[in-house]
Amino acid sequence: SKLGKRIKTLHIQDTCGTEDSHLMPYTGLIPWAQVLDALKDAGYQGNINFEDGSSYNKKFLPEELIPEFLRHNVEIGKYFRKVIRG
Repeated sequence: SKLGKRIKTLHIQDTCGTEDSHLMPYTGLIPWAQVLDALKDAGYQGNINFEDGSSYNKKFLPEELIPEFLRHNVEIGKYFRKVIRG
């Protein structure tokens, strides 16, 4: 909250809690509603950079589903922006 608008970019990832998991939001344990409220209250207007390279297992997810998976990640980003910016 002290840095507020001075922060220009956030590197966002979720976690399973036991390791640096590099998961997309809502696939781990982080309480995203609280994070988004804090960013909104701080007046955050910068970029959000999602960690999504490890959010799916390339060995198991069929290649033709990857574009849909990535579109889903884009929708999460749009939702984050809407909530943070009001």
